[in-house]
Amino acid sequence: MDRKNLENYQVEDFVADESFANYHFCRNTTDQEFWETWLMSHPAKLAIAEEAKKMLQMLSLTIDRDEYAKELKKILLAINNDKISGVQGE
Repeated sequence: MDRKNLENYQVEDFVADESFANYHFCRNTTDQEFWETWLMSHPAKLAIAEEAKKMLQMLSLTIDRDEYAKELKKILLAINNDKISGVQGE
């Protein structure tokens, strides 16, 4: 990892760090494990890391996990209701 000292990271450093973005968006288990361990070892950085996560979420075109779960549930209910009522797609 070619990055400056992690203990000196500010919000913008976390946001700009590809590994941190991978951790936040659950794209890479190695990055997830690294950041989970690192943040547990550096609790003073938790608030800054959370702020960075919020910023990454605002800058992305994705929905958060809770919103995803709600929407998936709605879709599955609609599919099941269509099957029960005999409605079929074309």
